[in-house]
Amino acid sequence: MAMDPGGTQANIEKPWRTGVSPFQRIIKTVLKALFVLLLLSRAAYADERTWPQLDDGDTKNGVCTTALAIAVSMYRSDNFFLYAPPDLRSPEFVSNFALRPEGTDVSAGDALVADGSIFQKIPKPPDGMPSPRSVYWQIGSQLGLRYVMIEDAFGWRGDQYTLFAINDDMTASQFFERSDSPSIAPLIAQTWRPPLMLREPSGEVWAIDVGPPYITFGDWRVYSVGGDGAKKRCTIRFHGQAELGPALLPKAVQRLAQSLDRSLDDKDDGGTLHYVTGLRQYVAYLWTNIALRPQAIVKEDPDVSRAMAETVFGKWAEGTPHFRKLRIEIFNKFPEAQEALAGYYKDHLAMTNERANGAAEQALDIAFRSYFMTPAR
Repeated sequence: MAMDPGGTQANIEKPWRTGVSPFQRIIKTVLKALFVLLLLSRAAYADERTWPQLDDGDTKNGVCTTALAIAVSMYRSDNFFLYAPPDLRSPEFVSNFALRPEGTDVSAGDALVADGSIFQKIPKPPDGMPSPRSVYWQIGSQLGLRYVMIEDAFGWRGDQYTLFAINDDMTASQFFERSDSPSIAPLIAQTWRPPLMLREPSGEVWAIDVGPPYITFGDWRVYSVGGDGAKKRCTIRFHGQAELGPALLPKAVQRLAQSLDRSLDDKDDGGTLHYVTGLRQYVAYLWTNIALRPQAIVKEDPDVSRAMAETVFGKWAEGTPHFRKLRIEIFNKFPEAQEALAGYYKDHLAMTNERANGAAEQALDIAFRSYFMTPAR
């Protein structure tokens, strides 16, 4: 048992000698515990506000510093997805895109936009696919290495992308002959999102692998060419939590999210699209944004109105008594969840009462409608 400063073992063993009753000591202990919990919650909040962070590698490398600045800008932006093409028009950025996706949605394939002074777009040799794709060939080179990006048509998800850094004396025909050979190892292999290729005023070209779209708040990995070759230089992480999605939010919001998720259980998830799986990935990203980046949901407008969503939900609930009970349960949980979310915004994001209440109402409205979006999304 710990001693109070200046106390004696006798006083600790017999607290009535100090004039403090056992009940008062219990109250004091509870207050201390509450104070510690408050400090921990404030520390957790401060930790949230420091993201994203550099990790794993040469964090002082110039391209890593630039990548972090871009990541911070993305985190604070109203872009829903952190893998969306960033806006480099701010005066704080001197980097320009050498090769990037045309937009966030790349599912139609053939989605890259190249700076023609840096990358040459050349047809990929026929491979039997119905939709021929291209190879992006860096015109110049750096320290004897040249970047080459290959896009491969890959079904309804769009293309896959592979980035190489090859010796600059290798011709295109030689590369095509050997690109599937183990002798040419890719720098970034078969990603669902095209790596961002950037150029510095010095002429240096470097890459960011923004991670797969099915990973919520996925890491960015930064690559560049140096005296030691083409390598990953660092990683940028956007969170430190073991679990994302509703788990970040108050219990009342978690309970609502769990009930909404149960409304998906009977929906068709067959075929190649796996609609429900994709929807669950989307709403996990949505709930994470609601918790950490509420400004990123402002422009989200699910393709179903609140009235239509409630109509669809009502028709679905007519199926069985279980569904009817779940519908009532979800609507009954809304007021408590909205109040809890508003409190979370006030405590963790320093919002005013009016702003927190409005943000919480908007967030839960978007969340509810998102569970009833059409499979076309």
